[in-house]
Order: sequence, then C-alpha cells, then structure tokens
Amino acid sequence: MHPFLKEAGCEIIEGFDVDEKSVYAASRLYDKAYVWNIENQKAPVEDERYDIAIALEVIEHLYNVDNFLEEVKRILKVGGYFIVSTPNMTSLYNRFRVLIGKMPFNAPSLSYKYVKEKGLNPSHAKLGNMYEWKFVFESYGFKKNSIKSTGNTILANFIGKIKPSLGSTLFFILNKQY
Repeated sequence: MHPFLKEAGCEIIEGFDVDEKSVYAASRLYDKAYVWNIENQKAPVEDERYDIAIALEVIEHLYNVDNFLEEVKRILKVGGYFIVSTPNMTSLYNRFRVLIGKMPFNAPSLSYKYVKEKGLNPSHAKLGNMYEWKFVFESYGFKKNSIKSTGNTILANFIGKIKPSLGSTLFFILNKQY
C-alpha cells in the first residue's frame, strides 16, 4: 500500500503491528513502524499525531475493539479521517447462505483445528453489519463521512453500490468529531 499512499500525497507513512517480524518488514517500506498490541496496549505515539488512520481488514480480528477505537481516537487529530474495512455479516450473499443452512461467509468458526465449512475464518473474532459498526464508531466520536461496499462478483459490486448494507465488504470513511 505504501507506493499508493505516497502517490496519493501522504508525506509520512507509519504502521503498526503486533508481530515484530512484520514491523521489521514494514519499517523498510514505511517511514516508521511500531510494535503495538492494539487490543490491550496504548499506542506508542503521542495524542493527535495523525491526519489519517487506516485499518483495512483488521477490526474483525479483535476481541477488544474498545481499546483499539479509544486509541485511534486519541492518536487522530480532530477532523482527521479514519478509514476502516470489514466483512459484512448481513451481505446479500450471507443472507442467502443462512437461508440454505450455512454460516455467513467470513464468520468466525468455532475451532481453529476443525473448520468444516469453506469460507469460515477462524482468525475472525467477530463479524458485524453496517448499522452495528456505524453505531459503535459514532459512540466513539467518529462521524460517518461515507459508507461504501464491494463484492466478489460484478452483481455483488452492483448491489453494494445501490445498497451498501448488502455488500460483502464494508468501507467506512469516518471523521473524528472531538
């Protein structure tokens, strides 16, 4: 993502990860990279440091989203952007899967060792929908700028553009209010 961000005008790009090897690899691409366990540690940077925070396909892996959202709010400047993507539990595709007796795609599985159904993700801690995530983000002082969604097929992309709550992956563009 680094070249894209530089091309988009980002002057300084910093990253975070819980894994030291990943941080080392990121430090070669980004201006700075930090080790941070986002579920239970304070971010290792000062308040209101960033204009933009991006978390793509991260939040569904967290058991403690509260610490993460509190810290993003703390390190983001007022008016700054918070961009988040996450799978949508109530996508049209998932609604169909539930109707035929299957678990929603990308749903957390009950076991890391035994994943019976293709499409379940044992690394996901939770799966939400557009309305639930919007409520949680607003509760932390993030205002919805826009919500977009995508899908895995042309039809799913089309449906997601018309009604984002039915798309497979949700993209929230939020602003920190206070």
